[in-house]
Amino acid sequence: MGNFNDFICSNCSKKNKEEDNYYIQETNPIVPKSIIDLKVDAKNFITKSGQNVYDIYEKICELGAGAFGTVYKVKRKNSGMNPIIRALKEISKEAMINEESGEEIRNEIEILKNIDHPNIMKIYEFFEDDMNMYLVSEFCGAGDVAGMNDLHGIFPEFLLKYIMSQVFLAISFLHSNKVVHGDIKRENIAFVYNGKLQTKEELEEFFAKIFNNKKLQEELNEANGTENLSDEAMSIIKELCNYDIKILDFGSAKMKKKDRINKKLSGIIGTTYYCSPEVIKNKYDFECDEWACGIMMYILLAGEPPFDGEDEDQIFDKILNDEINFNIPSMDIISDECKDLIGKLCEKNPQKRIKADEALKHPFFLKGINFSNILKGKYAENTEALKKMINNQTLKNRKESKFMEMVIAYIGLNFPDQEEALKAKQIFLEISGGNKHYLITKETFVSRFEKAMKNLTKKEIEDLFDRIDQNESGNIEYEELIRALSDKEKLLSDKNLEEAFKFFDKDNSGFITWDEIAAVVYPDGDIPENIMDEFLKEIGQKDRNIKIDLADFKRILTK
Repeated sequence: MGNFNDFICSNCSKKNKEEDNYYIQETNPIVPKSIIDLKVDAKNFITKSGQNVYDIYEKICELGAGAFGTVYKVKRKNSGMNPIIRALKEISKEAMINEESGEEIRNEIEILKNIDHPNIMKIYEFFEDDMNMYLVSEFCGAGDVAGMNDLHGIFPEFLLKYIMSQVFLAISFLHSNKVVHGDIKRENIAFVYNGKLQTKEELEEFFAKIFNNKKLQEELNEANGTENLSDEAMSIIKELCNYDIKILDFGSAKMKKKDRINKKLSGIIGTTYYCSPEVIKNKYDFECDEWACGIMMYILLAGEPPFDGEDEDQIFDKILNDEINFNIPSMDIISDECKDLIGKLCEKNPQKRIKADEALKHPFFLKGINFSNILKGKYAENTEALKKMINNQTLKNRKESKFMEMVIAYIGLNFPDQEEALKAKQIFLEISGGNKHYLITKETFVSRFEKAMKNLTKKEIEDLFDRIDQNESGNIEYEELIRALSDKEKLLSDKNLEEAFKFFDKDNSGFITWDEIAAVVYPDGDIPENIMDEFLKEIGQKDRNIKIDLADFKRILTK
């Protein structure tokens, strides 16, 4: 048997030369008529920095290395008593196979810029110099599923259910946004403790409480809900629910163009053990991710892949021709519901394969402990947070200062208050119902608020919705809700304003010029003259040759 951590598809970097059929979505920007029409979108703040990456970040330790480069744990310099820790992927240009490798990395950046989901790794900024490209992302430092699996052995079924309930939410969201991940596997599923820093040792200590207690595992595997759990079991469930599951590594991801949504993708991708039959046949689509989920579930429960061999060719032959085998000792204790779901995920015909959003409605998730309901929380418990949202001065000022709106959006994306971000996640899951688009529609928003806030009129609730929907998409996105719940005074702290100033000061001159502002205000092209004049007036300036220093910047935003 081969080592199933080592088999990486030998053809994973090859692309079909006849048909380059994966793309970033293209948009035709609508020229705004006035400053009010300018849309504030979080992705506009994920930009290429003109500064030296190591002037901003310092290395703490190496996290891993691959064919193209190395990933480091880094700390943002001068981030004070609560250091900002992130992951930095340093990609060697010399190690890239060809020009297409660079395009694939830029493709990864663009995909991550365009997706916003709490179960998907977040990207913050990127850098480039003569030697390397650098991608700065969320640090998922508590460890990954592969590490816990290798350390502790096969997973109890309730733990798998918890992990997969979030993985399927994320995959459903990706597919609804026309993104194929292409490399779902144990190593690309990570744990994050409520957005807070936690060491791998702390995660291992918590997992040891689960894996070293067979009686506890049996109780939680067989539980019918949480009502009659022992105190110890209930304590484990509460602690487990503090962990977010994150999908990492979008190096193989594809975002399909609207006019080619029905065209199949080509080019072998991913890791050998997880390749679906249609990927092997070089003609695949979104369903390859569901297949990989089924394989991952099997490995975590059985301790071995369902299709094994001495080399890639043997493994591929078994994937194409053999049926999945549940008649092994480690699978004797696995529920029929779990086996049935794995079977539906590993259906060889992709057209018959169960989809991620359908998988979440499978009896495997609905019976026993329903983690989806636990993670959504109770709406009544969030009433105070909703009242705070209604009275939030940041939202009340939304139409008064477009510049303020942009700065708050940048800070909210990069330096959110973790407690408020956690509350936003709970509220978002409850209001959205965990739908596959991970958006809150106006209709759903009004319906929920009418139940919770009976003193508000429908018109007042709709007005609140419009103020939260900063990019005017007609839906509320996750990042928008975080900003809506955030306290203005916390967001506009001196430290955060200094970080925002650095973001706008692209050439690191100590001054912000009009060109630097315009690049953020209207990244789609030359800003129209009338909007330029309106914007200058809004920040108390007349001359387009402005130079705003840090003191002026703070004065404009705190007056």
